[in-house]
Amino acid sequence: MAGGADEPVSSAVLSDFLGCEENDVISELTRLSREYVAHQRGFDLRQNADGWRFYTAAACSDVMTRWARDGQRA
Repeated sequence: MAGGADEPVSSAVLSDFLGCEENDVISELTRLSREYVAHQRGFDLRQNADGWRFYTAAACSDVMTRWARDGQRA
């Protein structure tokens, strides 16, 4: 898992990597997700069918779209 993940990462993989119980991983990721939303971070941590993943917060999507489109040329 060095360097990051391009795809969602399951709580089972994270649990194995960290050497702790999967329920503890799920609890902590859920807590972090709620904290990010409560503090209006520029990203969200969400779980989908394939695992956990960071997403750009809806409030920042226009800026990130502009960066992806225009900033890549700079």
